[in-house]
Amino acid sequence: MTQNSSDELIKPRGLIVGLGSIGRRHLKNFRELCPDSTIAVLRRREDGTAKQLGADLVLTELPKATQWRPDWAVIANPASEHAVTVNALANVGTHLLVEKPLASVLVDAKRITAASKANNCVLMTGYNLRFDEALRELQHRVSSKSIGNVLSIDASVGQYLPDWRPDQDYRTCVSAQRQLGGGALRELSHELDYVQWIAQTAGVKEGLQVRSAQLDQIGDLEIDVEDHVELLLQGTVTGCPRPLLARVHLDFLSRTARRFCTVTGTLGSLHWDGVQRQLTLTKPGQTEMLHDDSAADRNASYIEMSREFLRRIASKTGFTSAGEEGLLAMDLIEQAETWNSKD
Repeated sequence: MTQNSSDELIKPRGLIVGLGSIGRRHLKNFRELCPDSTIAVLRRREDGTAKQLGADLVLTELPKATQWRPDWAVIANPASEHAVTVNALANVGTHLLVEKPLASVLVDAKRITAASKANNCVLMTGYNLRFDEALRELQHRVSSKSIGNVLSIDASVGQYLPDWRPDQDYRTCVSAQRQLGGGALRELSHELDYVQWIAQTAGVKEGLQVRSAQLDQIGDLEIDVEDHVELLLQGTVTGCPRPLLARVHLDFLSRTARRFCTVTGTLGSLHWDGVQRQLTLTKPGQTEMLHDDSAADRNASYIEMSREFLRRIASKTGFTSAGEEGLLAMDLIEQAETWNSKD
């Protein structure tokens, strides 16, 4: 909580950095969750848009934002700019929700984590699918061993990039530009995050490692980043003689949007449909719908992630090990690129 010179409590201060589509979503959500907060937007220009969307003020320079000393901030500018932005804000004690990926390169992700830890700031990476109710139920079922020991995880996501934001030229967006940290591997890294999360729940202690990687540009999208990724990951499960295998597919090319994850165990399998937000359990002779959120608001996982961020701030525990979750995805990204460069 920010204090004035008289040590009287004033409204908490929140900052949204960047006002692209995800920045606008966060502004709307935090305006709803924090009606008594003063919320600023940091962007390169002031054209009235931010205030129309609910911001109380607009800042156009990072030094001005740090002088304003926000209590919390959502970092939604390009990944290539995350490290500079976070370092400046962490140094004034700002708690941080950083949009995925945590950074454009692993060394910057480590700097972000170090700065947050040094200043005891809450740090979360914006992997909102961890807060999808059906996927959380899958994680719970893995934890309770309802399908026995996990043998493999298959995750896949694909959607035609021009359909993401049909009101703008997709070639100008962050996703399509290498210099801004774009590409299927980074922009669709939700799969890398939740696959690691599920693998850890299944007993993989040291994290998954890349065993093969293929990053390609096979479409005709006129972009300078990969549009198709195939990964094979492997992890060692404590007390188990065989490795846990994970296959991950990411693409910018699928004309029908899809997102799913199948976890196969010794007693059955769990299948999550991320588009329909449904979870099914299959065992010999039976298939059961465990969770169906298909009618729910698609914004719900973002709202719950934001609530969790605010809860962590309110708990006053500062930096926790959860702040390093984004590093695991970044580590897999760097491993994949290193592996791919060998070919």
